[in-house]
Amino acid sequence: STDGHVGHWGFSLSRINLNVALAAAKHGMALVVDATRSGKRFPDALTKTIPIWCCVVNKAVACRRAHLRNNSATNVSEDVGKNSNACGPSTEAHRGASSNPWEDQWDSSLRLPCWIPPSEVSQIEKLVEHAVSA
Repeated sequence: STDGHVGHWGFSLSRINLNVALAAAKHGMALVVDATRSGKRFPDALTKTIPIWCCVVNKAVACRRAHLRNNSATNVSEDVGKNSNACGPSTEAHRGASSNPWEDQWDSSLRLPCWIPPSEVSQIEKLVEHAVSA
């Protein structure tokens, strides 16, 4: 796979490996083994591909949770969901409405190694936001 290589940051739903996310949620962890040739200090998969995948999945979950929380907190009509973005400003307005203190601490940030240039991180973050909002 070239996902994660510079300029190859696609988010194909056919390769999202949701079964891995579900298994990790069920068992509290996932172990990823990379088959990169020996001699490479840090495999591409662990540098960008897996962190990007985790970020997309976590942002999608966070947006879904916020959407559900907003709908239950405001008791809005069905058509509001069609006209609002669950990750937009309306979500922030209800952040304090949760009875679960951990619910608002869902980490959906992109975490890449420190040697990835800030310009590349910024490009990836924009694509992640687009992938989640699509």
